Amino acid sequence: MPLLAAPPESAPKLLPSVRRFVRFHGLRHPAEMGEREIAEFLTHLAIGARVAASTQTQALSALLFLYRDILGRPFEELQGIVRAKRPERVPVVLSRVAIRTVLGCLTGVPRIVAALLYGAGLRLLEELRVKDRLRAAPDHRPEWQGGRRTG
Repeated sequence: MPLLAAPPESAPKLLPSVRRFVRFHGLRHPAEMGEREIAEFLTHLAIGARVAASTQTQALSALLFLYRDILGRPFEELQGIVRAKRPERVPVVLSRVAIRTVLGCLTGVPRIVAALLYGAGLRLLEELRVKDRLRAAPDHRPEWQGGRRTG
């Protein structure tokens, strides 16, 4: 099934949501359904299935594409949809005592790396990127070719 204006890599991302929508409504054809069924399905995802907000948004995008571009029936406005809640992300911050305890358990290079990470406010993956860039050639300069490090 060609997806008209959608890039080819979109189909694998859109089809599971459309299938789930059709199954949720007892295998009825999407052309037989409208805004009410879409709202019911999206609310079910948030409340019944307890999916992540991004999953509900992806399902909405898939259904918008299906109705607008495939079926030629764009819908105006969906009302009464319960949106999935995005989790509140609170950063974990260690106390100064905890940091001293952790650093006190380390020695040598791992202690230096951990102290630098903490002092500079870096995350572990950021440290690994820095380490890759600092891995020097014999003349102590990183070798770069076409935007990528070599060697």
